[in-house]
Amino acid sequence: MRPSIFSPRHKCLVLRLHRLRHLPPALYATELLIKRGVEVLVVEFGNLKETEPQIASPIPTVRIAVPSGRFFFSLKPVAIFMGTFFKLALIFLKEGRPKLLIAHGMQEQCLAWLLNFFFRVPVVGHVH
Repeated sequence: MRPSIFSPRHKCLVLRLHRLRHLPPALYATELLIKRGVEVLVVEFGNLKETEPQIASPIPTVRIAVPSGRFFFSLKPVAIFMGTFFKLALIFLKEGRPKLLIAHGMQEQCLAWLLNFFFRVPVVGHVH
């Protein structure tokens, strides 16, 4: 049985902090990976509420919402970060670990490091 396109098992997981109104970071690099035949799954996080949690497009995307973050007021960014970590940890435990984590930006790299610490998934940081 073939895993779902939204399963992280044996894929490159691209971490991205919330949707942007313009071109997302490393979109071109992600498209190049897909053209080379690498299975990629983009995980967008950082919002309290998501209307579309999964998007099946040429670049499969999973959007993680943390609705409980609204109760933490000034600690909202920390609550969203930790909520995202726990949701990804549950996904890894249920469906399997990815091959590689690709992180863009500081928040993404911190999340990738934390996931690496607990799940021993190799991390690539994209910095400029």
